[in-house]
Amino acid sequence: AKDSEDCAEWEALFSNDYPFVFAIREWRIAYAFKGKLDAVRERLRPDGTIPYSCKYFGAHTGRQTAEEGFNVLNMYRNLVFGMDFRKLFIARPGKQFILADLAQIEPRMLAFMAGDREFLRLCATMSPYQAHALQTMGYKGANLKKEDPKTYAAAKGRVISLGYGAGWKKFIVMLRNYGIVPEEIFTDPVTDSDEQQLRHYIRNKPEDLKLLDKMKPEQKQVAVNAWKQVQDYRAKSQYV
Repeated sequence: AKDSEDCAEWEALFSNDYPFVFAIREWRIAYAFKGKLDAVRERLRPDGTIPYSCKYFGAHTGRQTAEEGFNVLNMYRNLVFGMDFRKLFIARPGKQFILADLAQIEPRMLAFMAGDREFLRLCATMSPYQAHALQTMGYKGANLKKEDPKTYAAAKGRVISLGYGAGWKKFIVMLRNYGIVPEEIFTDPVTDSDEQQLRHYIRNKPEDLKLLDKMKPEQKQVAVNAWKQVQDYRAKSQYV
């Protein structure tokens, strides 16, 4: 099931070992993409325009949501099977499309509610992810995304996942959902002591212990490092 957390966790941890999982995932992406293309074609009017609807305060956070089966608010950002979905839409003569965004509003509001004024001060001149890396991850440079892509990806994952209370398993799932590959950023060697600390932490969760027992060494490396990232974030954060 698309909304199953157990399925998402299993995919995040084990799908690299089972090619059919990627095949099914690609099929789902293709099927969903076809649905969007069909929706555009069906709505196309004789003058070449299409209508769309939005609902004010459609989500509990207050943001608007798309209506009537076509989500103009969440178009594909990257190529999908070689096609750029956004480029299907052409502005009227003399007009121009813009990508309007509230600039990582969630982590900024979270910092505001937690009283983290220093974080907000840093965000005035840099991304929340670089601000977080400066505050908590030992980064000292000037352009995190260019200078250290690995730390940038880890910082982004921490900000958009751990700020909302994600645990180590959910952290791995959310990283993949945001297009961040855990295997590429969790490369620190894992010692027996590290693994034992995680086992002690999950000692009252037999299902998690069984999950850890099934993992290959490279999977344990991701799992243990994800847990260490969660612990580090919670130790340094004033939000929890």
